[in-house]
Amino acid sequence: MAIIVTRHVALVDYLIEKEVVTKGCEVLSHASKKEVIGQDVIGVLPMHLAALTKSITEIPLEIPADSRGKELTLEEVRKYAKPPVTYVVRRSNNCLLSAIRKPDYNMAPHFNRADAEKLRELKARKKLVNHLRKSGLGLVEINKLLVYCGYRK
Repeated sequence: MAIIVTRHVALVDYLIEKEVVTKGCEVLSHASKKEVIGQDVIGVLPMHLAALTKSITEIPLEIPADSRGKELTLEEVRKYAKPPVTYVVRRSNNCLLSAIRKPDYNMAPHFNRADAEKLRELKARKKLVNHLRKSGLGLVEINKLLVYCGYRK
C-alpha cells in the first residue's frame, strides 16, 4: 500500500477518486527517512529521500502562475492534473560522469592519440556498465545511458 506525501487535501481526494489509493491510506504532510524507506510513495520528495523509496509517483500539476502557492480545490486539481509518473531513484556514491573522462595521452606514449583515446573509451565504458549493473539498472536503461553518453549510436 502506498504512502501519500502531500499537504494538499484536494490531491488526496483526487487520488481516491481516481482509485490510485484507497480511503484511509497513510497521508503525511512531511516525510522522514524512517517513514519512506522501502515504501511506494505518492507525492514529491527531495532526492535524498526519493532514493530510499521503492518507487515514487508524482501527479504532475500544470498550475498557472497566478494559482501557485494557493490551496487548490478538487475541481482545480482535476483540471490541472496530468497522468501519474512513477520513478525509481537510486543513490550512487560514484558520479556517472566520473567514468567519462578525457583521455590521458601520456598514460600510453607508445600509442598514437587515436589509439589512446579508443583504449580510454573502452575502459571507461566497461567501468560505467559495471557500475550501472551494480546499481540495479536493467539492460534497457544501461543502453539508453550509453547512447546518451555517446558510447553507442
